Amino acid sequence: MFINNEVTEKNTWKKLHCDELQGWLVFAGCIVKPRPDRENLVISIDGNNFHNLDGFYCTLGEEINGIGGYFGRQLYALYDCLRGDFGVKSIPEIT
Repeated sequence: MFINNEVTEKNTWKKLHCDELQGWLVFAGCIVKPRPDRENLVISIDGNNFHNLDGFYCTLGEEINGIGGYFGRQLYALYDCLRGDFGVKSIPEIT
C-alpha cells in the first residue's frame, strides 16, 4: 500500500471507513506532486465506484492525478483545483 510514504495502489482509500475519507483526502493533498497542467483532459467516472461525496473526491483525484491523486476535498477546494496548478488546465468533459 505504501512505499517511502508513497501510495502504490489505486483505490487504496476504498479500504477506509466513510468517516475516514476526509483524512485520506488531507493526506492525498499533502503528498501531491507538482506536474505540468494538462489541457482538454476528458475523464470518465463510474458513480458505482463510490457512495458519498468524499468518495467522489477520492475518485476524481485519482482519475486526474493518478494513484493517491488529489483534486479537492470539498466544493471550494475543487474550485481552486479547477483554476489550475493541480494537474489540469481545462476539463471540457466529465462523463
